[in-house]
Amino acid sequence: MKNQKKSPFAKPDRFDLEQALLALWGTADDLMLFYEHYYTHHESMSVDDVANALLGLHQLTHMRAQKAFNIFESLVHENPKKSSNPV
Repeated sequence: MKNQKKSPFAKPDRFDLEQALLALWGTADDLMLFYEHYYTHHESMSVDDVANALLGLHQLTHMRAQKAFNIFESLVHENPKKSSNPV
């Protein structure tokens, strides 16, 4: 059986939520990459370059968090009884 990629428009499940939450940790990796690049190439980066990089990271983090929250909201609305029970 082929490993088929799920459509981005398919109904989200708990595994999608897990993946979205894990993707949020990618922000830490992005920040470390920026730090390493800036540390070794800071003389070639203008203030605008730094500001644009940080604003881009901010926007990506916001999008990742919004995606995770949207999946969470979808799952809560889909199974309201299950979401109120502690695990």
